Amino acid sequence: MSYDGSSAQDIDDFGSKSGPYNNLDLDGGAEKDLTGNTTVNGVLSWSADVDMETNGHTLTIKQSPTGYDNNRVITGGSSSSTVSVAYSSSSTNECFVPVGIDGSVRDISITAASGTAETYTVVYTPGSPGTINWNTTPTGVAINPSADAAHVNNHYYYDISRSGSVNATLKLKFAGLTEPGNSDKYVMHWNSGTSRWDQLTSTGASGYVTALATSFSPFGQGSGGGALPIDLVSFNGGCEDNKVNIEFTVASQQNNDYFSIYRSQNTTEWSIVGEIEGAGNTSTQMTYNWVDENPMSGYNYYRLVQTDYDGTSEGFEPIAVRCESSNRWYSVYPNPADGLLNIDIELENYQGDDVSIEVIDINGKIYSCNKSSLQEDTTT
Repeated sequence: MSYDGSSAQDIDDFGSKSGPYNNLDLDGGAEKDLTGNTTVNGVLSWSADVDMETNGHTLTIKQSPTGYDNNRVITGGSSSSTVSVAYSSSSTNECFVPVGIDGSVRDISITAASGTAETYTVVYTPGSPGTINWNTTPTGVAINPSADAAHVNNHYYYDISRSGSVNATLKLKFAGLTEPGNSDKYVMHWNSGTSRWDQLTSTGASGYVTALATSFSPFGQGSGGGALPIDLVSFNGGCEDNKVNIEFTVASQQNNDYFSIYRSQNTTEWSIVGEIEGAGNTSTQMTYNWVDENPMSGYNYYRLVQTDYDGTSEGFEPIAVRCESSNRWYSVYPNPADGLLNIDIELENYQGDDVSIEVIDINGKIYSCNKSSLQEDTTT
């Protein structure tokens, strides 16, 4: 079954009809909304940049979805909504659950310890569990004093329950966070009895941390070294009128001095093209905008780097924006012409030997087509 509408579509939960979906593909150009608890027995896939919004319902999957990314996410409908996805497992295969918010996939993977039938329900939840606040805990979120972890992501967590008793290995990524060193990464488990985070025996790797869970409740990412200073919600760009508009949103900032924007045409050689002052310390979500007035023709790659007051910097994954340059200025003379026609073209990015210049009249008739060698600035 494929939902490919260009406007918002409701996904039928089938109710008492024919039963669950076998395969479900999300296509078209608008969000897909659950209207009830829905099960996909086969593959849930994405073929376009659309979000699936659960709207308070639970989606049940039996294997990892395919084709998801930051613009293809299972969301709750807003950045403050919870997202409920159940993984019905009967194998030891790893299953990724692509929950998050619009523009930022915050997937978690579950690998059951045995092939015994088990259902793990993941509820992605913004904020932090418990009722901790600055009055009761002025130094921040409570952490078990025996833990090596010094910081916990308090912007979102995964509340996971299971139907039986099968343990599972959890893999948490650091989406929207400044990633610490591998040895400083921890999976944290919320202890509702003590209202604090306990540290699981964890293994850090590039981009994620894993741990075996033997009891289930909220889980989150922890850091034993530096803080997790930036919760990056989204980082996007688009080309309009031969300018690239960059927009990024952060949910909070910690000791943040400034942001730097780097640009590249090949993802290898980078140059700084802009800086934006940071907000220091704040838990308020903020959106920043920056305009590249002179992008290069074709694909431009942009990378966001955040720098602390102590000079420590951390970079985020780059984005690609395609922007085809247009000629800013040209002059044709003499007018009218008889035999000889001069064309001056002012260029900013184009140069090379394989360039065609066509002269076309108002009716679309081509009068000449010539090859030319062009250099930057002005060519005649």
